[in-house]
Amino acid sequence: MALKARAGVRIKECEAEFEITNFVATCAMTKTISEGKQDCREIVSGPVLVAAKYKFGIAVAWSVKCDGCVEETKNLGVHVKRLDDAPEECTISLEMTIINRKPGFQMTLCDPTYHGIHSGKARGWSRSFDMPDNRRHDGVKGLPLSDVFDPQAGWLHGGALRVTAKLCVVISSEVGVSVQPSDEE
Repeated sequence: MALKARAGVRIKECEAEFEITNFVATCAMTKTISEGKQDCREIVSGPVLVAAKYKFGIAVAWSVKCDGCVEETKNLGVHVKRLDDAPEECTISLEMTIINRKPGFQMTLCDPTYHGIHSGKARGWSRSFDMPDNRRHDGVKGLPLSDVFDPQAGWLHGGALRVTAKLCVVISSEVGVSVQPSDEE
């Protein structure tokens, strides 16, 4: 009888939606700086994505001019932010969707690669993120704030912006711990 060993990880999927009412006015009055970048603002949900001890919020970010006014020519940003205080890194993959009122016009962004993320850190598509080559991330390509604010474009739902996030979170690992007899010879 052959022995069988198993290794791998357990994954928890979680999904949530964040709706920001009166989005145009919210952008104008929000002062929370995004990821330490003085020219970016963000609003983050509470912990709506939960997998075991790991908690995440959905965040929306945008750029502002030197005077603090919204920079409508720059792209919208969306990301998740880890909100728990567990000291260890956890590993996630991410998919986010900006919902449009017009069927088939939503924008879905997907990063199927698993990446580590520490407490207080963020992952996604935002101008407040630095890229490896000393430049800024573009945010959601093809979605400037001017389009989001345009009522005819369909991004606002009665004035509200709606964003969903789906996370796959590694919650535990099995590294050769399970050895069982097998019926195969």
